Amino acid sequence: MTTQNLEPQRHLDPALLNSATYTESLLGQAVARGLLSPQQLEVVQLGYLGLLAKQVERFTSGESSSVRNEVARHLMDSLLFVVGLRLKTCPHPDDALALLVNAPAQQLFDEGMALLRRKLQRTK
Repeated sequence: MTTQNLEPQRHLDPALLNSATYTESLLGQAVARGLLSPQQLEVVQLGYLGLLAKQVERFTSGESSSVRNEVARHLMDSLLFVVGLRLKTCPHPDDALALLVNAPAQQLFDEGMALLRRKLQRTK
């Protein structure tokens, strides 16, 4: 009788993820390895576009629904950075990917902001 390895199959390589752009590199690696279908990627992206729209509204104090491309890119980068803070708390990138695909974008952003606030509070 042979002993089987009970460790779960891991598909994403933590060493290939960029800490500064964790969310984007997580998605990129998942797509490259065939772990995320184009349809799943589109659903995730649409969730974050909706969140970006809310951030644009907040940024413009509700006076406009449009901003320059550079501003939108900075807002999206910030939003994805905050989400990445939350995703990095997962034990393995595979767990982070599952969370990213299954949890609402707003929830991950809110949880990432809570983590950021705690980190900032500790530095005071």
